[in-house]
Amino acid sequence: MDKNKTYYLFIPWQREDSGDMSENNYGAQSNWEKDGQKMIIVYHGDKVDNKFSALSAAASKDVAIYVLGHGLPGVDSLSNTSAEGGPRISHQTVCDNLVNLGIKADFAGKIKFFSCYSANGDAGDKGKKFEKKDVSPNGSFAEKATSYMTGQKGIRNATYFGYTWPLAVGYKYYKRYPGGQTETHKYLSFAAWENNRNVPIEDVHGYRAKEYRIMTYKPS
Repeated sequence: MDKNKTYYLFIPWQREDSGDMSENNYGAQSNWEKDGQKMIIVYHGDKVDNKFSALSAAASKDVAIYVLGHGLPGVDSLSNTSAEGGPRISHQTVCDNLVNLGIKADFAGKIKFFSCYSANGDAGDKGKKFEKKDVSPNGSFAEKATSYMTGQKGIRNATYFGYTWPLAVGYKYYKRYPGGQTETHKYLSFAAWENNRNVPIEDVHGYRAKEYRIMTYKPS
């Protein structure tokens, strides 16, 4: 985490409707701390418009927004619960809620759709494909949300990303080195790896979330 940047963790539900995305679970600030830094947690409906609307285009380049929610391959909506059949909100609603925080058209930071399979457009895949090169974002939540943000919402100076695999929570996991030192990163969900790949967790250390991140839009 760059000490010169500002990080927002956006939960696209109101606080009372956030389910297990709340600060008591996935959104817990302690999960996202690194090197003494903290991300700013923002819920849909929070009065934070001045934080974004006051940003100049130049200053916004140092801002990254992580959009949380439970995702599925090829599904263009997010849920506030990992339980099957839980309520979902569309990619349009997620983006509307984000823009309503006060983001201006010249926002030039990064918007990361940090949900499981957000860049996997293969409906029903759920872990059969793993390598990024084998996954197409076409039809995925991130692809549709990016198109909506850059099209209808006119936020075309930002850079957008999605992820091809289930994600762990924040910086909870770390990589072990032969000398015993550790390095803290955002990681894939090892539990999901075991369930889908039958590979022991200890063999998966090193799979950082960024290695399975796909850029869905970059301004020209």
